Amino acid sequence: MAEEEDTKPLAPKGTPPEPNLVERMEGLQGWMAEIERKQNRTLYFGGAAVVLALLAAAAALFLAITTPDTASKDDLDDLEAQVQTLQDQVSESAQKENALKSVQATVQALDQRIAGAEQKASQQAGEIATLKQQLQQQQAQAAQGATTTTTPTTTTPSKQGK
Repeated sequence: MAEEEDTKPLAPKGTPPEPNLVERMEGLQGWMAEIERKQNRTLYFGGAAVVLALLAAAAALFLAITTPDTASKDDLDDLEAQVQTLQDQVSESAQKENALKSVQATVQALDQRIAGAEQKASQQAGEIATLKQQLQQQQAQAAQGATTTTTPTTTTPSKQGK
């Protein structure tokens, strides 16, 4: 026995021993079994999702076919009446807005005319004040001229009568 131990080559420390062919086959079979389990699980959940989608589509189709139309002719007539009422209100509002704009334009025009009249009145008041001053100056000058020219003058007989 001691001779058999000497004939086996020793593997260096830290390296795993070489696996034999049977162990390798068992490892691959285990790995394949795990992959097959994952595939089966995915197939199961995918199939369940497809079945749920088909059931939901069938339920939606059933409800679409069996549900009666809820809108009646009376409902449609009521909606048309409401739309007509809203249109009338909008057109009435637009007319009022146009009238208001017209009144505003008239008020603005009157404001401009009043401002022009006020400006003209102030110019005329200035002219009147200027004319009053000129009149007072002329009256003062006339009064001074009358006092200087109203000195007593004696009339002398003219030579024509002799």
